[in-house]
Amino acid sequence: MGSSISTLKNIKENEFLLKVVSSSSIPSTDSQFWNQFLSFAFTNLDEICSDSKFMEENIVPLLSKWMDNNTTSFNLGSLIQVFIQKVEILKKDPQKNQNYKIVIWHSYNLLFMIRNMIKYLIETLTEDNLVKHCKVAVSENEKSDDTGIGMLENLLNAIMEVLVDVKLDDNTYNLHVEACKTFLVLLSVQMFSAKPSSKSIIYTLVMQKKCSIHALLFTKTLLNNFIHQVPAPAVSGGSLVFGLASGIWSVITLGYGNKKTEEDIIKEAILARECLLLLLVLTNHCTKEINPYREALFQCSDSESEIGDQNLTGFKIEFAKLYRTLCSTLNDDQTTLLLYMLLHQNQHFKTFVLSRTTDLQEFVIPVLRILYNSPDRNSHHIYMALIILLVLSEDNLFNSVIHDITIKNVTWYTERNLSEISLGGLIILVIARTIHFNMSRSRDRFLHTNLCATLANMSNYFKHLNTYVCQKLVNLFEKLSKKYLKIQSQIEASKLGKQNGVEGFESSVKTDGDAGGGESVNGTPQTDLIQDFPIFEEVLRTILEIINACLTKNLASNPNLIYTLLYNRKVFDPFLTHPSVQDIIINIETVLTYFSNRIEVGNPFCSLLKTVNVNGEDLQYYDLPQLNDPRYDQLPFSIRVLLESAVRSCDGFHVTQADIEKILDWKVQQHNKVEVPFRPSRVLLQDLTGVAAVVDFAAMRDAFKKLGGDPNVINPLCPSDLVIDHSVQVDFSRIAGSLKKNEQLEFERNKERFEFLKWGANSLQNTTIVPPGSGICHQVNLEYLARMVFNNNKLLYPDSLVGLDSHTTMINGLGIVGWGVGGIEAEAVMLGQPICMVLPEVIGYRLVGKLPSFATSTDLVLQITKHLRQIGVVGKFVEFFGPGVSELSIADRATIANMCPEYGATIAFFPPDETALKYLEQTDRQSSAIQYTQTYLKAVKLFRKDYRDASEDPTFTEVFELDISTITPSLSGPKRPQDRVPVSEMKADFEQCLLNKVGFKGFGINPDSITRAVPFVFDGQEYVMKHGSVVISAITSCTNTSNPSVMLGAGLLAKKAVEKGLSVAPYIKTSMSPGSGVVTYYLQESGVTPFLQQLGFDIVGYGCMTCIGNSGPLPQEVVEAIEKGDIVACGVLSGNRNFEGRVHPNTRANYLASPLLVVAYALAGTVAIDFEVEPIGVDFEGKNVFLRDIWPSRDEILEVQQKCVIPAMFKEVYSRIKTGNERWNSLKANTDLLYNFDPKSTYIKNPPYFENMSTELSPIAPITNARALLFLGDSVTTDHISPAGSIARNSPAAKYLIERGVAPAQFNSYGSRRGNDAIMTRGTFANIRIVNKFMSKPGPMTIHIPSGQELPIFDAAQLYKQENTPLIILTGKDYGCGSSRDWAAKGPYLLGVRAIIAESYERIHRSNLIGMGIMPLQFTDGQSAESIGLTGRESFTIDIPPKLSPGQKTLVHADGKTFEAIIRFDTEVELEYFKNGGILHYMLRQLLAKSKK
Repeated sequence: MGSSISTLKNIKENEFLLKVVSSSSIPSTDSQFWNQFLSFAFTNLDEICSDSKFMEENIVPLLSKWMDNNTTSFNLGSLIQVFIQKVEILKKDPQKNQNYKIVIWHSYNLLFMIRNMIKYLIETLTEDNLVKHCKVAVSENEKSDDTGIGMLENLLNAIMEVLVDVKLDDNTYNLHVEACKTFLVLLSVQMFSAKPSSKSIIYTLVMQKKCSIHALLFTKTLLNNFIHQVPAPAVSGGSLVFGLASGIWSVITLGYGNKKTEEDIIKEAILARECLLLLLVLTNHCTKEINPYREALFQCSDSESEIGDQNLTGFKIEFAKLYRTLCSTLNDDQTTLLLYMLLHQNQHFKTFVLSRTTDLQEFVIPVLRILYNSPDRNSHHIYMALIILLVLSEDNLFNSVIHDITIKNVTWYTERNLSEISLGGLIILVIARTIHFNMSRSRDRFLHTNLCATLANMSNYFKHLNTYVCQKLVNLFEKLSKKYLKIQSQIEASKLGKQNGVEGFESSVKTDGDAGGGESVNGTPQTDLIQDFPIFEEVLRTILEIINACLTKNLASNPNLIYTLLYNRKVFDPFLTHPSVQDIIINIETVLTYFSNRIEVGNPFCSLLKTVNVNGEDLQYYDLPQLNDPRYDQLPFSIRVLLESAVRSCDGFHVTQADIEKILDWKVQQHNKVEVPFRPSRVLLQDLTGVAAVVDFAAMRDAFKKLGGDPNVINPLCPSDLVIDHSVQVDFSRIAGSLKKNEQLEFERNKERFEFLKWGANSLQNTTIVPPGSGICHQVNLEYLARMVFNNNKLLYPDSLVGLDSHTTMINGLGIVGWGVGGIEAEAVMLGQPICMVLPEVIGYRLVGKLPSFATSTDLVLQITKHLRQIGVVGKFVEFFGPGVSELSIADRATIANMCPEYGATIAFFPPDETALKYLEQTDRQSSAIQYTQTYLKAVKLFRKDYRDASEDPTFTEVFELDISTITPSLSGPKRPQDRVPVSEMKADFEQCLLNKVGFKGFGINPDSITRAVPFVFDGQEYVMKHGSVVISAITSCTNTSNPSVMLGAGLLAKKAVEKGLSVAPYIKTSMSPGSGVVTYYLQESGVTPFLQQLGFDIVGYGCMTCIGNSGPLPQEVVEAIEKGDIVACGVLSGNRNFEGRVHPNTRANYLASPLLVVAYALAGTVAIDFEVEPIGVDFEGKNVFLRDIWPSRDEILEVQQKCVIPAMFKEVYSRIKTGNERWNSLKANTDLLYNFDPKSTYIKNPPYFENMSTELSPIAPITNARALLFLGDSVTTDHISPAGSIARNSPAAKYLIERGVAPAQFNSYGSRRGNDAIMTRGTFANIRIVNKFMSKPGPMTIHIPSGQELPIFDAAQLYKQENTPLIILTGKDYGCGSSRDWAAKGPYLLGVRAIIAESYERIHRSNLIGMGIMPLQFTDGQSAESIGLTGRESFTIDIPPKLSPGQKTLVHADGKTFEAIIRFDTEVELEYFKNGGILHYMLRQLLAKSKK
């Protein structure tokens, strides 16, 4: 259509394009429109692409819009096919192709579109869907052998061909950059995979041998084409780029001739950045497994040559030449930064390149000399040099030249007497590590002497050391002293041997040959070590002198040193009488003895305790700023909370000083997947998941008594709050007394569970159980339970928590760190144990602007959910900052934090500020508590004075921004929370979803059935059911009911609607289930309650209802109409999740919306309405009423809120929260210390965890002659292991219930029977979709070996138990992925599973297995059950080493096959848990020992 256009000017004036660019509403579903647009774009690529600004502003947004609206209809494979064809043309001789430039532009734009489409797909869909989209579309009569995987492989090869065979010049520059970007996007699919820890399909393709060879070819081509240009091109800052092969590991010199323009340099910088990104992905993509790219590159040996005295491969020769060029052309800072990155971030650079003295000479020493000789040399240069030296010392890469540079740097520093402690600490660490390295290998004594002298000299320049450096010095002293004492004993033994006529060590040395400078041969010390023995003494004395100098010179300002030394005091014991150091040891011991008599040694950070007087009361807290570590001020606020917990809890075992250093070093360690402990201040539970925890405590009391202990000791050791909120459902609505009737049914159904929980409330100390009918746990937490700052025995520390519900994150809105965990982790915290977590990345999310008057916090959170889900924040912290935060109330922030699980982050944190303190006042918290909260948070820098002040912003991993002034009313659905739909597009989007193929945005309705209407009669009146008809409309969930602005907004909208004469159809199930009684008060106070009731929004209960699927039955007439017409009926709710089947079986489409829109769509009766042009109803006069006519403004809502939401309401509601429910009060619960378990109960049962438990530990015996209960594959989820859904009528659990007189209609679900181990054990592996390789089809069956019987898994386990046969499970990658579930570990334990052998584990589930006494074994890298040749039918014996240690390996024997496996105890704490039989057993023994002591 645009083929006649020849100039850019004409294109800009083109009638079609003008229409497209200026259109405010692009016809997203018009396929003809998009075909025209694509045809136009491809035809006019030359002109369009010559103006990059025009393309970015006009064409790119249209392409993005096209991808957003056509993900199910466009065909990516076809575009890839066209691109491959273009590449074939480009590979031919350009001289013979007149259209060569046009083909280049076409190829570039094709690749640009392909990259953006792939990026969109991998961020929004699974990898399988991406592969499906890459399959080439063919007509119905054609057949195609092309698969999506095949097309992806072809695309990878085509990209390689562009980079290898298409010459890099001005014309092809953009194409090369785009090829780099596309390659990077394809590799990044691993991050978005549904199985992130396993290899993705694309990753597997990239890492094939074929691609490895291609990468080598690419490397060689680059070297030949660009490195060996004669004459050499003029090189200017930054044009040498590390990039591309593992690869694509080369240095590219862009050759544009000797004359370079500013544009050329900019181009080089852009390509440099892309190549560097690709390099980092390729070289570090898999850290533990073999990387074929990397291996192929560094093992290539196409040529060899002599450099000095070393033989290096051709690659290393070229690299050395290029690196020398780099050092001579880049400025000092650029060179240093690049070398630091290569040394510090890329282990393979150090391993392969810096492996010899020559490499140091070529790569490192030039940079160090630049730093030392720089004319503007300052402490920054020294700092960078020391960092590099430190990295080298860690890898033992010192030599005499580097030592000389070290001494010069140290001398330069000491001569100036600089005060930077961080530099001094680096110097000491470099020297100390070098001494240790040299001493352990008996290097040049001259080097030793100089280093010792330098180290001794340092003591004259430092008045105090930070704790970390001191700890390192103590560690060095300990290591060297052990070696010293060992050699000393050998010397003495040798002398004694001579005296007795036994041949001494001299003869041994003669036979030593080239022993490599080891310690001894045949138990005798070598001559060189004996000669260096005095130097050992000198080094030890020097270290002690530094420590002693610090103690005596400035003790008052550095008390941390005292605690560090007290904690490691035993190190000095062997030298108390040693003549060479006795005088110093006595001085140190005198000081330590003085202090040890006055303090309790336990926490080495006790010196940080500071006293503050608040309202006449002396309170203490750990003053973290007094760590005097500049890294603290740069930490995100959420990480500071983790640090405070670690400092306060440091005991040298569960929490160590090394853990604290990891957290302080967050900026570096966040990328290393290191684990750190976190001890939350309290635990939040809800009734469904909390019952199992209370059952375990009851069982522990029984066991504790049997072991001779006092059961009174067994209580949660940290505050634990359980809110009963998950049991009520909407059985009645829109009738008088709905609330009372629903609550009555709740008690009838759950009486047994409630009686047990009431026993827990009466019996367990440190436990609060909030009765049913009080509200939703997260809203009650926000309004009542949250402390913000704890005052525990006059010690202040931040409130933090874990909860047995994923939406625990709601409390993040008040500035409190907390998130959801599984049952075993929660019980561990209740028992005073820390949980282990990966130190997370922290995404900074900057909010700017102010919400428009017509938008709500719900609209805002739906936009944030979509945005963060696209970014990818799974497993990360998100921390909000920026001036926009100051415009949000705590309720608004809590709404955003509540939906944290929906966008995948661990927490969504808003650091506390003045708004948070005002919320505490509004919710009637004690004024004294508010005052010490403010004092403490400000003192330890956990308080934001002003979100608008950018100087308070910490460092983040990445930063993203959202202008909240752009927010518009919206919903999310129809099946996922992240699928946001603006209200203005709702009708069109829903109608398109009806036609789309079945998926997240599709129902697959036949076009002929779109207008189907099914008439039905309800209450004597006829109605019509259509696609889009609203049948459930629920104001529900703490996400929104905790926010007065949206609740009052809904009330005001209802008021205006009623006054206009509008009503809601009676068949629509409307309901309101607030998260606390406070909502009832302010709705009544504002006068909107009667209007809500007139529209059917009566209060039906206080708890999690419609949002979690407790929506109750729909009218039978409605159900029949839906089923008769196969209607896509809709639910609209103010919740946080809308997955298919969750809300109600008959609502296939469910939309999340603000309470205002819930009311609006109830009035409309359908979601297929465009509120902009269609009326919501007619008034009393028959005039059309539009939504805008009844929509309240934000200012209008805030005016009512300020008048009607007052502290007295919160005081009234929460003053009677524990006693306000009469049904709860009348429950007759057991008040005994020990719970009297009813053997007839099918809900509550005493679990057998502690049967035959004794106070003494049993030795860990090998697992002999075990059988595999199951042989599973990859990605076995916790739901596969322990399903929470309904109990199948033919299952072992059903049989158990029927035998006890329970009718199938009363089976309930596994989730509701978590308190009964007999049912949960029978339900283990009872998922109908579990794939057991022993069986021919999925299902909860297995084979008993060796009999060959096919049995339900529980029955087979029982048969093995009768035979005294231990059990194991064989499985693949990511075992235990999915949500954390305690019964996924408890169930296998009770089945008799002793060990699991997997290729990899989900982190938390592996910890849970250990917590239940199951040994997690892991195949070594590259191995699996299949590769070893296991069938699963073997008899397995697992060796247990006599002395277990973290990360140890063992042997597994299987009918003649023997293989090595890693015992996945990653910490000493986990090992201790396992030795005790699990965490509960460990805690019982600990508490028993403590009580007896």
